[in-house]
Amino acid sequence: MVSRKPALLWVLVAIAVAVRAAYFALYRDELPFWDAPIADAEVYQEIAASMASGDWLDPSYGYRAFGYPLWLGAVFAVAGPSPAVAYVLQGALGVATVLLAYGVAARLWGERAGLVAAALCVFHGPLVAAETKLLDTALATFLEMAGIAAVLSAERARARRSGRRARAGRGG
Repeated sequence: MVSRKPALLWVLVAIAVAVRAAYFALYRDELPFWDAPIADAEVYQEIAASMASGDWLDPSYGYRAFGYPLWLGAVFAVAGPSPAVAYVLQGALGVATVLLAYGVAARLWGERAGLVAAALCVFHGPLVAAETKLLDTALATFLEMAGIAAVLSAERARARRSGRRARAGRGG
């Protein structure tokens, strides 16, 4: 059976893209940290640039989790050390997170809850803002939601298999 997502979800996805594009443009044009990340973002940029140039296993990276620097290093290795590419990809992760939030909430509590969860992700300012910083928030939020969705999907598949076995055992 093919699941049909409600039209309102696709409206929310379009709004999520528009909100992120508008914030991206505003951030690029108006705020001073576009090309000069500070604090953690600066450290992530330095580690990622080093990784992109081939230094993937420097032991000095060990003091912080390096899933995000690895991801950012791969982005820099492919696209060059431009934060803009990372920001666009992180925005795409944010939009994907909207869809994942819908899927998780809809599966657990129904379609209306899914739409509310999606809308909250669309308009949650800190999430949108973090997508235009070299910080792990966008990647971590996406991976956390994907993990929850995967667990729910595995549980649903297990329940279906158990149901088929029970029906087969009853002859029906």
